[in-house]
Amino acid sequence: MTKPSKYCFVERRDGFRIEALDRPPISVDLCETGFRVHGHAARQLTLFDDIAQDGTPLHDEPEPLDTNLIQYRRLVDVVAKRVMSRWKPPDGKIGFWRVQKWAIKNTRQALGGRIHGQWKRLIERTDPTVLAVQKAVFAVTFREADLLHSPLLYQDRYVAQDIVRYRAAAALVPIVEDLYDSRQRREERERMQPMELDQDDALLDYDEPSYSVQDILGSLSNWQGMCSPTGTRYRSLSRTLMQLPGGVPCRLLYHLPAIRLERPITNRLELSTLLLSKAETPDEAGYFTPPMRAFHHATHEQIRDGMQQLSNQLGRRLNHRRTADVGTFVRYLLDYPEDHRGDLPTLVRKSIRWHNAAGWHDRQEWELEVELGMDRSTPTRQPPIPLPNVPGVQFLSNVGDVLSEGNRMQHCIGGYAGRAVLGHCFLFHVDHAGESASVEIDQTGRIRQACGPKNQSNQATKYATRVLATWAGGFPNAGRRYVDSFI
Repeated sequence: MTKPSKYCFVERRDGFRIEALDRPPISVDLCETGFRVHGHAARQLTLFDDIAQDGTPLHDEPEPLDTNLIQYRRLVDVVAKRVMSRWKPPDGKIGFWRVQKWAIKNTRQALGGRIHGQWKRLIERTDPTVLAVQKAVFAVTFREADLLHSPLLYQDRYVAQDIVRYRAAAALVPIVEDLYDSRQRREERERMQPMELDQDDALLDYDEPSYSVQDILGSLSNWQGMCSPTGTRYRSLSRTLMQLPGGVPCRLLYHLPAIRLERPITNRLELSTLLLSKAETPDEAGYFTPPMRAFHHATHEQIRDGMQQLSNQLGRRLNHRRTADVGTFVRYLLDYPEDHRGDLPTLVRKSIRWHNAAGWHDRQEWELEVELGMDRSTPTRQPPIPLPNVPGVQFLSNVGDVLSEGNRMQHCIGGYAGRAVLGHCFLFHVDHAGESASVEIDQTGRIRQACGPKNQSNQATKYATRVLATWAGGFPNAGRRYVDSFI
């Protein structure tokens, strides 16, 4: 016999309500552009909350929360968290976060099927234009965007039509929002500089954004021009954007305004490789000229064959369908220091030959001394936060340490010594489980590379990525590496 549910669903014309004896009531209302969840605040109790004797939180006021029409799973998650917001273990003590997570998971499973029926009933009553726009954005980005909750977006007929029709326009909706937010945070940092305050983003809170929905819509009305270095669309760019291939990560589109396409690119692998070549190129290193022409004209077959050659060289399989592996391939080619004006297959052969050449570590040291005026005692720039206190993790604090790391590990980390001195990256050596790895972290706390001896992957690279990513999450600019892209 099936056990009856403790939750009672009260159906309304434009929403529904969930009630239970020992849970706060939750209301879900259908709005013009999404769902609004009313009830207890979604935040879970922690050991630091003020708790009354009966276990209820103090100073925790309910506030509505909006979700878009498409993300059914997010709606279930929000409802489950609100239903369980006052939950406590039977012994009357605040449970550990793992117990709370388990309880919320069970609540999602208990409510999911019944919420799904209500969700299907309600979205049939929505405006087809709103539904089509939100479907288009979510299908491309898998993200929530505040702009989707504004009726003004759907009133702009031409912008809405472009979002539904073109993948690139849909991808730009959350990107433009992020860029306006990043610009405001940058302005806040500049305003706070004379006050000599710590410029951690936690201090940059603001009640209301300084930009409006009209500002974002104004940018989206020229969405093709936004992706141009000059702000004006051109033939190759338009053809690429209107036929943007699926599978290109949206984060790579941030780099499109820094490139003037020499031809339309409608192949996923070709476009991803070109955008990764820009993403992985250190803009601050003026002594380095990347072989961009080779990436502009690289074909799908050339990239696939080049990755196969590199797989044989590294002794591990690189899959041309995985963006991370394509990034490894691109970084390997960008390590090549000589000027190259030929095609990609030639660049692959030169890069492999250069990495295998005897004495290239000595040549790196000579270039540092003669061209950049650095010797082995030159210190590298310290990270913006205290060094990690983690067993087996060593910061490479001078040029000598970096060059020795390259000799010991038999890879090209020595070529990054100049950037480390200038503070454009931070280099570490990690020992774990009897294996070693070298790690490069950029200015925003992103792990750019983690390689074992001869660029191999091992247990040390996985361990280093995990512990250093957690540590680097405290960087002031963590997660904000695309601030100035679409300007």
